[in-house]
Amino acid sequence: MVIPLRSHRKILIIVLLIAISLFTSGCWGRRETQQMNLSTGLGFDKILIEGNPQYRLTVLSSKPQQGGGGATGSSSGINEPQKGSTGQVIYLTGDTLWDAGRNWNLRSSRRLFIGQVLVIIIGEDIARQGITPIIDFLNRHQDARERVWVIVCQGSAADFLNAQPEYEPTASLEIAGIIRDAQQRAGKVKGTDLFNVGYDLLTPGKEAIIPFMTTFVPPEPSSPIRQNRATVQRPASVAPTSGQQGAQPQNKSFSIAGSAVFKGDKMVGLLNIVENQGLLFLSNQIKGGTIPIAIDSSEKNTSIRLKSSKTRVNPIFSQDGVILDVNIKADGDLLEEDNDIFRITKADFKKVEKLTNHEIERRCRLALAKSQELNSDIFGFGDKIHRSDAQQWKQIKDQWNDIFPTVQVNLKVEFKLKQTGVLNDPLVIQ
Repeated sequence: MVIPLRSHRKILIIVLLIAISLFTSGCWGRRETQQMNLSTGLGFDKILIEGNPQYRLTVLSSKPQQGGGGATGSSSGINEPQKGSTGQVIYLTGDTLWDAGRNWNLRSSRRLFIGQVLVIIIGEDIARQGITPIIDFLNRHQDARERVWVIVCQGSAADFLNAQPEYEPTASLEIAGIIRDAQQRAGKVKGTDLFNVGYDLLTPGKEAIIPFMTTFVPPEPSSPIRQNRATVQRPASVAPTSGQQGAQPQNKSFSIAGSAVFKGDKMVGLLNIVENQGLLFLSNQIKGGTIPIAIDSSEKNTSIRLKSSKTRVNPIFSQDGVILDVNIKADGDLLEEDNDIFRITKADFKKVEKLTNHEIERRCRLALAKSQELNSDIFGFGDKIHRSDAQQWKQIKDQWNDIFPTVQVNLKVEFKLKQTGVLNDPLVIQ
């Protein structure tokens, strides 16, 4: 009996479909959204409870959508918190960080998911004790993302995450947006993610620098945050911290105050905003921002918008030791001129450029002085030496902690003024 060719094809297709189904995995590791609790922010503190040291994990979360995230639900299966709300803030404690995280299920029927976390908040006290346990915990966790922002906050992370966003739906979105724009537009802070913190901790000749944020009471009487009289219930383990007295955390919002400077995994000091900008210049991280200068005045009356900046570090080795030649080339536009005496013309560009050079150099020198005072190579000069001459670095790496505080840095700044905006002269009221 001869089987028709068409029947052969049908049999072959059926066999292939059966084989494919046998070797195709299903959703064995699926996690239904209605069984999860989405976290958008994590805070880390170390506290004493009845005399015993405990880790405190503060979770900023939103509740999953009721009824599942199928075709009739939202695309993410997650309800967004209401505008102006921090979301749900929950405190967990444990002997270790993993123990604290697992204790979530002692009070919740939903699984905690941290794959959507936007910000990691490290309390000031635990930052000074050492952040290795936190970074190790996050890098080992299967859901944690490497590109999440890392921040050190004044006081406790628990209080910080109870503060309120002024503009975004959630505190985590507000904090992440502030960090992003502070570097790209203001040019006054270096945003740091989990990957870069781990890299800095593991790289010889480079120390970690993490944005430092505080909370503040908005000065505007009309601010909805200032008018908020809601009371946030704290557990007994969450006590007010220094720097957080006065208004309750829920009556405050967020602001960048500088950067936390680390030596190894321990926070050893702070850079203010001006020093921060110097750090960005020296680290070749300037993406924008403003430089105020004073023209024929004791007060700064002119603003320069930075458009681009390039920094090159050239280590020079001699019998006297290591010298670092740092060359910064930048350009920008004049965007503000509040001076009735001096008029910016093409012939005056050199004067403006010279004043801007001095101001950039001053900010860089301030950052250098602070880092050398703290003996923390936050610029990664040691790493640059290693990359340029591995043999020389091998000879000095064990002495770099002694060399860095006194290393000579030759700094040269070349700023070019491109244009004066849409006006040649300042407005003069008649």
